[in-house]
Amino acid sequence: AIGEHLVADVSQVEDTVSDQIVAYWVRNPRIVSYRTQDGEITAGLVTYCTVAADTEFSLSAHYVVAVLDPKEDVLNIYNQVVYGNASNASDSEDGGEAGLTD
Repeated sequence: AIGEHLVADVSQVEDTVSDQIVAYWVRNPRIVSYRTQDGEITAGLVTYCTVAADTEFSLSAHYVVAVLDPKEDVLNIYNQVVYGNASNASDSEDGGEAGLTD
């Protein structure tokens, strides 16, 4: 796939005159990184931009191909990583990674 898959808390930004979506406001985005090991695909969540001070920003709607709801297990891992809802969450703002397996 071309581009990156992100998991984030997302809001639409609309033009007040035309009501068209012009951007997406993302909070705490994480990149989904895929690996294949021993024939099994695993996925991890890593910090979007480790050098940025901000954890919220806008993405132009022009560059967004699709907006989808994540699977429940992906959402649970994201919440663990971002909000620390579990003791095994290893990601913080330092670019660490948490994993998912398929």
